[in-house]
Amino acid sequence: MSGKGREEEFAKYPKYKQLYINTFDRMLKYRDQCGCKDVIGWKNAQGVFDWWMEDKNIEGQMSINDFIGGQNEQ
Repeated sequence: MSGKGREEEFAKYPKYKQLYINTFDRMLKYRDQCGCKDVIGWKNAQGVFDWWMEDKNIEGQMSINDFIGGQNEQ
């Protein structure tokens, strides 16, 4: 379930989509228990799933290209 074909795969296998959402729900509950700050704005497991499906960086997050570029400058 990675890459550009994710949407089609989740449409074909909806139970896998629900498993991901359930896992994100457990992750959010664990983060709350640990006192982790929410810097992204996830309100629920569906929101995490939607963010993940967009496959975008959050503000301030480095992309792999930023990291590689920084290594080449040294």
